[in-house]
Amino acid sequence: MDIYVSQLSIHLDPAHWGPNAAEFNPSRWIDTSSSSDQIITPAKGTYVSWSGGPQICPGVKMSQVEFVATMATLFRSARCEPLPTVGIEDAEMLRERLRQLAWDSVSKLTLQMRDPGRVQLRWVPMED
Repeated sequence: MDIYVSQLSIHLDPAHWGPNAAEFNPSRWIDTSSSSDQIITPAKGTYVSWSGGPQICPGVKMSQVEFVATMATLFRSARCEPLPTVGIEDAEMLRERLRQLAWDSVSKLTLQMRDPGRVQLRWVPMED
């Protein structure tokens, strides 16, 4: 039996993210209560994109930097928005369709090899 944690459910939990958890709100990550804006670190277990503990992704920091650089490049001179079905969807219907698409997604916490016995590893010392 496989048991999966729904990352979407965790990431949309109003108990952690407030009543507007399902809405796009980038400012939720910025604490403006101090004199200088600070990025908010979410409570442990409430944001699991890179997992945590002994299973944490070893490239978490690098991937965060790469992601920000990629997004900055992509959105420097354009924005991305979904296209409604012409003549059928208003903004609220479009938002609901996208919400349903997100809920219909599946993910796993870690990559699982089907037959790990097919791969053997060895440590080779590096020469100076």
